[in-house]
Amino acid sequence: MTPESRRVASAVAGEAGALGDLAHADAEGEIGRAHRTSGALYLGATAQGTSGPALSAWRRDMIVMSARHLVLAQAVERCGEVLSAAGVSWIPFKGYDLATRAYAQVEERVTSDLDLLISPADLERARTALIEAGWDEVFSGPRARRYLAEEGYAWQGVGQGVLLELHYRLWGSVAEGFAAEMVAAASPDPDLPAGGHRLTAAHAYVAAAVHSWLSDPPRGVGIWRDLERLVAVGPASLVDEVVDFARRRDVQLPVALASEVASRLWRVETCARIAADLEGDLRAPERLARTVALKRGAERASLGVLTAGRLAAGRRMRLRGKIVWRRLWDHAGVVEVATPEQRPWISRRLSYQLSALGLRRVVARRPRVDS
Repeated sequence: MTPESRRVASAVAGEAGALGDLAHADAEGEIGRAHRTSGALYLGATAQGTSGPALSAWRRDMIVMSARHLVLAQAVERCGEVLSAAGVSWIPFKGYDLATRAYAQVEERVTSDLDLLISPADLERARTALIEAGWDEVFSGPRARRYLAEEGYAWQGVGQGVLLELHYRLWGSVAEGFAAEMVAAASPDPDLPAGGHRLTAAHAYVAAAVHSWLSDPPRGVGIWRDLERLVAVGPASLVDEVVDFARRRDVQLPVALASEVASRLWRVETCARIAADLEGDLRAPERLARTVALKRGAERASLGVLTAGRLAAGRRMRLRGKIVWRRLWDHAGVVEVATPEQRPWISRRLSYQLSALGLRRVVARRPRVDS
């Protein structure tokens, strides 16, 4: 970890010296934004009476985040009404779930869009209900629809100023059934709107650990703070439950490495125990991938290195046979989403491939098949 990452981690943990130093060093708020910790830094500084030029920038960012959470909360209410009326159980996932279950104040956790998790069997019913309720489908071409059926994992819709990602399975780099097990174990939560369920703490932890490596580098420490916060509110059985789920779903490497990073940043014994237990399971290619990742630094560790280590170790992945190929030749649905509609298909595919090779910039948005 870089000295900056360690300083930010210490500051969000409330260490007065680090917080005071950062309050003077981050006058424009760029460090707080880069590490997705502006709200946590501002709240910590005001609680301790820390002063410095950074506080005004942190406060502005926190106000934006507070307003965003109000919009997201309204969207959750509306989604809950629509999905419940359609007979669909739903689960808040990733950002909104973590902000509302693991943090003392939601402003501490940056959240931009709304992720919900449902059973694959409910996808078409949920999609139809949301569209009828006014949500606009983001991508509706035939190739994009085929991508969702064959390889994708989330339907996207826009409504009430919010991008909704409706997950019906998860990333191509996890085993088949990863999401289904989480959905089956989720329990109703009376604090959520109608039909809302919550993941178990262990499932939320494993999902957050795996997802931390899917974010593009450089990664901020806020992405690993989710693990530290989940440990703080999780049950005493969390270690055993996390280790068991990670082992059964073949995600030992990403969970062990993310836990190790969190334990180093915040000296969290529970994270260290999870890392130690899972590192004992790593096979030779995974141990090599771990070494390479740590040498480069968690902020810049390559997802490709971790995926290659898991592939070489024989770990189960939903798109195992396609992950490498899709780095070179994406599904037609991804190309359809990312290239202008008015051009002939062969031109769109060629332009996309040139862009993928870094030879031409024509792609506005390139979804990743394994993120």
